[in-house]
Amino acid sequence: MALIYSAEEIVRIAVEIENNGNRFYREAARLARSQPAVDLFKMLAEDEIKHRDYFESLSRQVPKAPLTEAYPGELELYLKALADAAIFNQQEGFKAITAAAFNEAEALELAVGAEKDSILYYHELLAFVPEDQKVYVRKILEEERRHLTSLRAFAQTLSGQA
Repeated sequence: MALIYSAEEIVRIAVEIENNGNRFYREAARLARSQPAVDLFKMLAEDEIKHRDYFESLSRQVPKAPLTEAYPGELELYLKALADAAIFNQQEGFKAITAAAFNEAEALELAVGAEKDSILYYHELLAFVPEDQKVYVRKILEEERRHLTSLRAFAQTLSGQA
């Protein structure tokens, strides 16, 4: 039997991934060596909060799945673990930006990679969501695609200032 995720679970994972992205960008801003990069990463951190808020509002529209837990908080821990393994934390992102050789362009490249990975991640999850709930995952995908487009534009701006 195939593992099925509810749209509610996917949206909750998306919220956690946005929280991880916010932490990544805040740390990148703290360690950046140029003011344009600092400004860029602060703006991207704010974007992650906006995305998180959008996904939280989306979660209020999603049909609630029946909750079965072996112990209180099990589902929350499970979803957080999935989110942590999914995008920002699976990469070398946090390691790279805390290393002494931090480079703003490399951090931005990691961020673009993370957005691409998130698009692929959510696209793959579509196969495991009931048909009547796929619309919610597609909304997440639309938002992630918009963010990738913005990141690419920022990367071009940053490389033009280098």
